[in-house]
Amino acid sequence: VEGLSAIALALTLLVSPSARAEASIKFSFNDGDLRQMIEVYAKASGKKFLVDPGVRGKATLYTPEAVPLDEAFNLLSNALQANGYAITAREDLLVVGSARNIQRDSIPLYKELPALKPTRMATMMFELKHADAHEINKRLRVLPSKDGEMTPYEPTNTIIVSDWTPNLIRIHQMIQELDKPETKEFTARREETRKNEAAINGRFDVKRAEAPGIRGSSKHSQ
Repeated sequence: VEGLSAIALALTLLVSPSARAEASIKFSFNDGDLRQMIEVYAKASGKKFLVDPGVRGKATLYTPEAVPLDEAFNLLSNALQANGYAITAREDLLVVGSARNIQRDSIPLYKELPALKPTRMATMMFELKHADAHEINKRLRVLPSKDGEMTPYEPTNTIIVSDWTPNLIRIHQMIQELDKPETKEFTARREETRKNEAAINGRFDVKRAEAPGIRGSSKHSQ
């Protein structure tokens, strides 16, 4: 906690009210330190940052010309993402920390699909109208990034997704494609598949019960 407070104080002094945020900023770094990038952006924008002591890493950004501050913020977010860190707002501070920790502790919940930029961690709840939440989760569970999570909430037939905004938008598009009324042919095929799986499981249970040394409802257990 003391380390966080010291860093926050230092960056607050760097971006005092007398500092004027410029319309654009040079934001190129060759194997640049993440903390240096945060400091450069903080000075130019007047934003206050609270940086977790564990934030370490480097990134290379090439911008041939000065870029607007909002684009510089997006570049900073991408550099942090590449190292497993994220930015989230907490009152008048921008907090930088582990993407996984931010996802669990202070990630914002959006009712509407967030904008693509700046890249950031976000959570959305997708209430399905036609498809089954458990089935959708089985199909799309490989899509979240290493920092993301997807969880079905079956009582309300909802999918809860936390991830980086570009991936969140991609998952949303996939859910829209899958959340459609089933055709009669698809329903028939699904029911047939379920019956076949049940039959296979039933035969497996019988063989398992009849196997030597395994108690079951067969004559060997009598």
